[in-house]
Amino acid sequence: MEQETKSYYLPPWRSITIGVILMIIGLGITFGGIDLDRSLWENLQRVFISFEGVFEFFTSILFLLFKAGFLAGGYLYLKYADGVERAKLDNEGFYYREIPKGSKYSKVAMDTGSLTFRPYSDIRDITYKKVFGWAGNYV
Repeated sequence: MEQETKSYYLPPWRSITIGVILMIIGLGITFGGIDLDRSLWENLQRVFISFEGVFEFFTSILFLLFKAGFLAGGYLYLKYADGVERAKLDNEGFYYREIPKGSKYSKVAMDTGSLTFRPYSDIRDITYKKVFGWAGNYV
């Protein structure tokens, strides 16, 4: 018997929106401290790494990693905007992405985990709710 698979993906606008917001925040934090009255060297130290003192040096490195995290996160959200698989059906069963319990912030990373598998023999009832996604009972 030939394996048939049907995948369901999130609409890309969600990932594109998050990616653009992260990029704007990263660029705003990176270039927000530029002062046109200062020299190029002083502005580069404000943007990247400061050599004014030991504390400023280590603080600027940590802040540079923080800014790079926003920019890299935004880039990854934009790059993989159309590839977030939410559910999949095949001949063996139903794969779905569970919505984690907890705060709103724990739900932000729900697309990073793997899909949960349920064989068709374990599914007694399944319904699609427009707002909350997939729900159902299983053995």
